[in-house]
Amino acid sequence: VSTQSTGVSEAVKVLRKSGYTRLEEHKEWALKPGGQYFLTRNSSTLIAFALGEKFTPGNGCQIIGAHTDSPCLRVKQRSKHECVGYSQVRCECYGGGIWATWFDRDLKLAGKVMVRGEGGSISARLAHIDQPLLHIPTLAIHLDRTVNEAFKFNKEEHLLPVLGLVEKELEGLPAEKKLTGVEKQQAPFHSHHTPKLVALLADNIGCKVDEILGFDLCLADYSPAGFCGLNNEFLMAPRQDNLVNAWAGLRALADFKTASSSTAAVLCLYDHEEVGSQSAHGAGTELTNLVLRRISENKIELCIPQSFLRSADQVHAVHPNY
Repeated sequence: VSTQSTGVSEAVKVLRKSGYTRLEEHKEWALKPGGQYFLTRNSSTLIAFALGEKFTPGNGCQIIGAHTDSPCLRVKQRSKHECVGYSQVRCECYGGGIWATWFDRDLKLAGKVMVRGEGGSISARLAHIDQPLLHIPTLAIHLDRTVNEAFKFNKEEHLLPVLGLVEKELEGLPAEKKLTGVEKQQAPFHSHHTPKLVALLADNIGCKVDEILGFDLCLADYSPAGFCGLNNEFLMAPRQDNLVNAWAGLRALADFKTASSSTAAVLCLYDHEEVGSQSAHGAGTELTNLVLRRISENKIELCIPQSFLRSADQVHAVHPNY
């Protein structure tokens, strides 16, 4: 799982296998005691719930809240960059990451792509280019003798992943014409990105280059997760904050026994926790409140005093070196 959308997609697969039914926010719901349901927003936020067979509207809810996003480097909407013969990808820092750890790693690309279909329809497709595609190299120690005293870098200038070499310069071809401000605004989306990268992306999701309308792509460590230690006691994996608790909450919901319960078990997995939760699909919206109102059939004043919510997020363990 490399991004919020792929995390929600995997969660939906687990829920469907457990017998959960998808709901839509803009449609009427016909909830029944013993029923199992879920809904998504923006394909990166998910709320799922199971009603006990003895549940009646106004009864309490047992809620677990977690988040799907993690600090990462996000590809900018105008990502094409060339410098001294290198093709690079402009990125922005998302969340509170330890950005020094992104240097000297093989990086892959994953996320969501918006595609224009027949009749002008627009759909979202998940992309996952699972290969060592990008790299952010550090400067050789010969050019920075103080690097071991303090590793300092400029996020805008030095966190620019290298994608490859500029083929036009290798082949001695003339450089592309630079667009003016008006021409940039009128240019198609794919023209703001390296052509071969967009072609690779289109091939990955099975569409044409000119059908791509936009994307939300993140860089991710290409190295697979695994265990280490004398007894394999340590999990070595990125994005444990907060996919660990998202997974724990998902398993708890899938194992919830409705037969003898009079409550509702609810799982909320929200996007954008790392940047304040104040988006249309973050925890700061009315989404949880709206779902609880529909579960309780507008008897939320009775439901809330009988409910509890546990916020499940990853915390720090003891560090032997500090």
